[in-house]
Amino acid sequence: MSTHGPHDVSLDTLLHIFRTHARTFWTVLILSLMLAVSVWALQPTAYAVHVLLDVARIGETADTPDYTYDAYYRLQADEQFGETVAHWLRTPRVVDDVLRTAAAPVPATLRARERFFRAHRVSPQSIVVTYTVTNPLVGTRIAQAMGKQLNARVAALNYTVPRAPWFAVKVSDPVIARDTTPLWLALAAGGVGGTVGGGLFVLVLHAVRGARRTQQA
Repeated sequence: MSTHGPHDVSLDTLLHIFRTHARTFWTVLILSLMLAVSVWALQPTAYAVHVLLDVARIGETADTPDYTYDAYYRLQADEQFGETVAHWLRTPRVVDDVLRTAAAPVPATLRARERFFRAHRVSPQSIVVTYTVTNPLVGTRIAQAMGKQLNARVAALNYTVPRAPWFAVKVSDPVIARDTTPLWLALAAGGVGGTVGGGLFVLVLHAVRGARRTQQA
């Protein structure tokens, strides 16, 4: 007794279906590839900006009997202050001040401002900041404005200390690279989508035509 149901389709049957509707399948695939290329060509130009911040201690260390332990406490202070600087870049107030100083567009929502800069520490004194812009010149201005605003806040904190300033934030020259979807990835997505979509369309078309022939018989 056969174990195959009435709706089971053999490989030979599938190949026959696709040979019969080959033109339809290739039409769907080509249209999918053309759509992928169009979307790729029309995507907005974007640039990824990478900036390195160094939190440097610029105050002098007093020569005291406790000097032996100073390096340990300095490392702790550097780490905590580095985390403070990274936190500043996640606050809408600082982001707003930086972007307005750079004459750059300011995101409309608070959530978008909180996410504009992506900052994470790579060492107690070093912070990597990345962000995306549509113009490389704007990316450079934002990096410069970031240094001004962060150091202004550091200076405000240092002003309360009756001695030489403790910290300063040094901002590296930004590294800017185009940040767009590569053409090969768009073609791959279009090819996969077109193959799957074309296959399903061919099977549905074959089933519909078969049902019509059955009704007419």
